[in-house]
Amino acid sequence: MYTTGEYSIAVKLSLGSVEGLEEFVRQKISIIEGIKSLSYHIITKIIKEDHSTRLTEGLSIRVKCDYCRNEIVGYAKVFNIGYKFERNFCCNSCLTLYRQKYKGRIESLSK
Repeated sequence: MYTTGEYSIAVKLSLGSVEGLEEFVRQKISIIEGIKSLSYHIITKIIKEDHSTRLTEGLSIRVKCDYCRNEIVGYAKVFNIGYKFERNFCCNSCLTLYRQKYKGRIESLSK
């Protein structure tokens, strides 16, 4: 991730503890030649996270259906579970079958 402002690069990590973060910075980041300064911040809550990609002419991605694993052609049927998870399906049938198969898990994740 490149940034503007004081720092020229940002790295997003998911670690189990503050100690793990400090260890990672000490053992992996601070030893990199050329780093003049660094700062780290702890995210306490994510309001919205967007993983979408802007596609330009000549650039494409392949997305597989989260139920049948076939490649999605055209627009995906998107199913959001809570605010953390998003699933993509090739058709309404796969979306319905997925909901039926994982009904209990979906309910617990949506809470």
